[in-house]
Amino acid sequence: MKTSKYLIKTAPPINSILLCLLIILLIIESFSNKVWLVYTLPICAIYYVHFCRYCCIVIITEKNLVIKYIAPWNRVINIKIENIKSVDYEKGFYDILSSKTRGGIFVFPQYCYDRLIVHQDDSEKPIIYLNINTIIYGFDKILKLFSQLKLLKVA
Repeated sequence: MKTSKYLIKTAPPINSILLCLLIILLIIESFSNKVWLVYTLPICAIYYVHFCRYCCIVIITEKNLVIKYIAPWNRVINIKIENIKSVDYEKGFYDILSSKTRGGIFVFPQYCYDRLIVHQDDSEKPIIYLNINTIIYGFDKILKLFSQLKLLKVA
């Protein structure tokens, strides 16, 4: 069986590593001071919701687009490249000068992730909205690849 070659494989984002460090700190500090849980548990939860909810590794092969979320309760998404008609995107808070940024200038607490909008030939799910949070500049590499594959919609 021939394996497909990776066209792109992004690394996990830095904020997911920071979340792991926060959780380790929470566990270590909970042994010495039980009250510490009252303070750090909400901080970890808020950090997860705002920065790490859609942390993922994006793998694009010659045949598939695979999104593996870091959190175990999010599912793995697998879309065949041949079924994709076009791809559009929306950017999060970090690129406020882009016309594709959602929500304008005051988006920081809301949109700490990017969104791929996949239009496919499937009649059951013609449009799929994929919220992703990749390593810095990983999203731009993904967009560049879709542009080379002539799948990226140009505004």
